[in-house]
Amino acid sequence: MMSFTLRSKLLIGFFMTIMLSIISVSVAMFVGTNKYSRALFETMSAARLQLIDDYMDAFVAEGMNNVQYLASLEMTRNSLGQLTKWFGPKAATSMGPDAASQLERKISQTFRLMATNHPSYAAVFLGSEEGGFVQYPADSMPRDYDPRKRPWYKMARTSSQKTVLSSAYMSTSGSAVSSMMTQVKDFSGKIVGVIGVDINLDTLTSLTSEMKLGRTGYIMLFEKDGTILSDPRHRELNFKKIEATPLTILRDLVRKNKGTFEITLDGTEKFVTVLTSKSTGWKLVYIIDRAEVFGASHSMFFTACIIACCLGVLVLVGVWFLSLNLVRPLNLLASSAERVAGGEFDALPEIKYFSGESLALYTSLKVMVEKLVNFIGLAEKKTQEAEEQTRIAREAARQVEETSREAAVAARQGRLEAADQLAGIAEIVASASEELSVQMEHCSGQSDNQTDRLTETATAIEEMNNTVLEVARNASMAANNTDKVKEEAEGGRTAVNNLVGAIKDVHEQSGSMAQKISDLGEKAESIGHIMTVITDIADQTNLLALNAAIEAARAGEAGRGFAVVADEVRKLAEKTMAATRDVGKATCEIQDETRTSIELMSVVGKTVERTNGLADKTKDALFAILDLVENTSDQVRNIATACEEQTATSEAIAQSVNSVNLVSDETSNIMSNARDAVADLARQTHEMAYVIEALKEG
Repeated sequence: MMSFTLRSKLLIGFFMTIMLSIISVSVAMFVGTNKYSRALFETMSAARLQLIDDYMDAFVAEGMNNVQYLASLEMTRNSLGQLTKWFGPKAATSMGPDAASQLERKISQTFRLMATNHPSYAAVFLGSEEGGFVQYPADSMPRDYDPRKRPWYKMARTSSQKTVLSSAYMSTSGSAVSSMMTQVKDFSGKIVGVIGVDINLDTLTSLTSEMKLGRTGYIMLFEKDGTILSDPRHRELNFKKIEATPLTILRDLVRKNKGTFEITLDGTEKFVTVLTSKSTGWKLVYIIDRAEVFGASHSMFFTACIIACCLGVLVLVGVWFLSLNLVRPLNLLASSAERVAGGEFDALPEIKYFSGESLALYTSLKVMVEKLVNFIGLAEKKTQEAEEQTRIAREAARQVEETSREAAVAARQGRLEAADQLAGIAEIVASASEELSVQMEHCSGQSDNQTDRLTETATAIEEMNNTVLEVARNASMAANNTDKVKEEAEGGRTAVNNLVGAIKDVHEQSGSMAQKISDLGEKAESIGHIMTVITDIADQTNLLALNAAIEAARAGEAGRGFAVVADEVRKLAEKTMAATRDVGKATCEIQDETRTSIELMSVVGKTVERTNGLADKTKDALFAILDLVENTSDQVRNIATACEEQTATSEAIAQSVNSVNLVSDETSNIMSNARDAVADLARQTHEMAYVIEALKEG
């Protein structure tokens, strides 16, 4: 089974915690930025579509006002019976000043001025109740042309609205055209005809087609019935029903009034925002690639991941150096314990390398080594005593043998004299043998006691080792749990610190941006007021020029000079209105974008402020938790480490005690053998005494 060192455990634990923290923070950031990007797209796309809708409203409203103005002129209200007919036996064959009445020529002249002043007007026309018809530009009409039978006449004639907007259609020039019409009533309120203008929609379609909306964004324009009016990406599909095109996926979207949706178009995932124009009923559809919407958030996410990984590497390097400082004292103690187990009892390192819990462990190990040295010294002393007693016994045995030999000689030389001397010697030997036997029994008892004490010591050390192992396991589990909590808290503290810093930066930047946008909005509002005044002046000038041209036409040759002046004034008014429209359009865009940005910045500011408060509270809580966890983690880790090292040392000491126990057992056996030898010597001495007595008697 693979085992890990303390340093490996620290590194693996920190690595896992850092990876979990990075993954959790990255996922939260990814989800949050995606939500923010989508919300921002929904807001900005709706604002842009609303801006286009406002422009369309103004464009259509201007056309309707001009139609109503033409219908209110005295010449058009008195046109019944004065217009050329294109059917019947007296049908006209061409449209021109020679075939028209004086009133019709005035009406045609007015139509010319109106069309000239508005380049987007393709035609201005009037149809009467008795079937007469006039239009500008003048053109020959088909035979039996009766305006009363035309769809546009019937639509306006029966409508209850002041003005009617027809469906768009493709003109012979290939342009999109729509007609605006209203009823013409005489001074008694009776309907005498229908007047209208054909408006070229190229201005609107080019506005939607050419508007820059990021890299992939574009706007499509649909009629209420699903006819495509403008599609910059598929121009060949213009003026086709959506059901007859490959874009059937947009069919259900066009039926919705507004909202943002996700679809797959041309093999690409896209976001789509729909808005319905209130004035025309047309559908504005904003389409953009989903990847572009989330591009900024994904880039931010990858950048954050790279930064987090770099921080993780730095933390691991720091943990590596920290583990070196923590593990070094333990390695010193472990190597010293191995040397002590090998018999080097002076192998303990100097005390200067230890502090705190490692110092306590060092002190305990030192005390254990000292006790072990004392035990071994005592065992060696007892062994020496046993060896000395054995030597004495052997010396006594040798003397007995010599005495026996001398006794034999004495027997031959003189039994009685020698016997007396031998008897004295035998008594001395017997007395010494008995005394030696007593001492040997005492030494044997001491050796047995020492063996029992060593056995008890080995048993106690084994029990202590088991207890220390259990404590070490529990402390190790607690240390691991505490390390996990600490590492989670460390990762949380780092993430919260980074988050708080980022939120503060965002808050400051959003505040500054909001102030600048607010100032820009005020300036844009001022420009808007000025442009309104200029527009009113230009409109009045245009109307005055138009009226002047009409009066000059009535005056004939006498008013020609006045007509020239009026025409120049009209041109000046036309340029002013064109410039005013351009500036007004830009100003409206700036105002709308500014309002939208101010609202967004306000929402972002409040959200950032709330987030900042929550982040501060979270940071304080994490700091408090981290302080508690650090203290607990250090204490538990030191206990676990000390227990592990103490277990190793105890095992080494137990081995040494077992070795001493074996030596003691061997010594006890030697002492027992010596005691038996001394007893045998005493027995032989007593036998020799009997022999001597026998010699004396014989």
